[in-house]
Amino acid sequence: METKCLQLDDDNMNDHNVYPINLRISRQVPASRGDMSDANSEEIVKTKYLLGADGGHSWTRQQVGLEIAGNKTKVHFGVMDIIPVTDFPDIRISCSIHSAKMGNMMTFPRENRLVRFYVQLAETGSERDDFDTDKVTIEMIAEKAATILSPWSLKYEHCDWWSVYTVGQQCAPKFDKDNRVFLAGDAVHTHSPTMGAGMNVSIQDTYNLMWKLGQVIKGTAQPHILSTYNNERQSVATRLIELDQEMCKFYEKGTGSDARHYNEFYGRFRTFLSGVGVEYGPNVLIPCTHKESSTSEPRNSFDRTSLAGRIIVGQRLPSYLVLNHAEANIVHVYSILQSDGRWRLLVLPGDIGEPTQLTRLQDFCKHLENASTFLRAYTPEDKHLDSVIEILTIHAASRSKLELSDLPKILCPFDPKLGYDYWKCFVNNNDGEEGAFDDAYERWGLDKKRGCLVVVRPDQHVSLVCDVEDVDQLEKYFGQIFVPQSRMRESERASP
Repeated sequence: METKCLQLDDDNMNDHNVYPINLRISRQVPASRGDMSDANSEEIVKTKYLLGADGGHSWTRQQVGLEIAGNKTKVHFGVMDIIPVTDFPDIRISCSIHSAKMGNMMTFPRENRLVRFYVQLAETGSERDDFDTDKVTIEMIAEKAATILSPWSLKYEHCDWWSVYTVGQQCAPKFDKDNRVFLAGDAVHTHSPTMGAGMNVSIQDTYNLMWKLGQVIKGTAQPHILSTYNNERQSVATRLIELDQEMCKFYEKGTGSDARHYNEFYGRFRTFLSGVGVEYGPNVLIPCTHKESSTSEPRNSFDRTSLAGRIIVGQRLPSYLVLNHAEANIVHVYSILQSDGRWRLLVLPGDIGEPTQLTRLQDFCKHLENASTFLRAYTPEDKHLDSVIEILTIHAASRSKLELSDLPKILCPFDPKLGYDYWKCFVNNNDGEEGAFDDAYERWGLDKKRGCLVVVRPDQHVSLVCDVEDVDQLEKYFGQIFVPQSRMRESERASP
């Protein structure tokens, strides 16, 4: 298959019920396949949305007229995955090796005895100017690696893969075309291979987009949330380039030349790379960020970040250990935030063993049980009530003094065929009374006498923190994201 042409129907780009993207595709069948009836035939594919994850020379990016800007350096790396035969004692540890005269190299142990080597091929200015990557062979990369590693020896019999990179630190200023054509990965950001960040950041790009796109296509979310993809991921890519430039300076000088600053940098880079340190917003999905709430400017109507001082709105929710109320099993919070496209409303009501706190929780749950509440308004009639927004409770009462039956029924729903759902209610470890593990409330900066509500997106980033009484805030927030299902059904009935 070969894509010949991409055309956009500009007049209908804002109507998300139509298919404004036309792809002309050529079907090419080799003669050796025998049946040539469809050879070299063409067809037109119409689609609502298109994702281009087609690399640094992205055809999709060129077709929609998006540019990529930045520096194409003269720094070249050979990369090889080999089974090394060596007397180097730290070959199964990630290493940064700096040779005073022969260049630099990094090693990363892999599976099945493999080790990945990043080898700087051109060290001096004249070598960089004259370097021809087309003439590089695996033997040249291995020889340079052995020279850098000297006096230890390095040989190999098996090479699984190898390539040559010229470092390009580039980033596109925009990751989408009219919220219809999206670009991800190397198609919109390129950098050096030194820290292995490319796959992580690229996967995070597509994950960020896919849950939003899935909800828009299903008709549960409003199309304008797609604009947050560019808002969130372009800034991450810009930060990636900045960190990569910093890393390349360490790499060229040798990390040992300034070990203290390198260790500080590596800590920041590791947090960024894992995604834990990435902070999104402000946008329609994250109306108030931690950065905003830290300023002296007037706070917006969604700002309740002080209720959970260590939960940073816009970042991933920190995960700590809690106890399943029914089973008494210790679980990580991340394990109950499954990656299945659902939003989570974390009800953190504090110590509901106290009558005042229990009353606050009961009043909130009465609102949830109302037929017009967001929980019912945005859930399709043929789906379970938790199929769009799942409610999970982590309370700070003593488990031995509180039964599940004491909680409002909506927090522990009953199914006539399956019984109670025992995996929605959890207990905080108050002062270590449940065992030697985290006090999640303390780690999150929560007041057990007040509690709060936390809205968590499908990608585990925190969208909103509010008081247990802030039902109007929740209604307003979800109202600007989701599509009322009655309206969607009316639209479907009106369609031919």
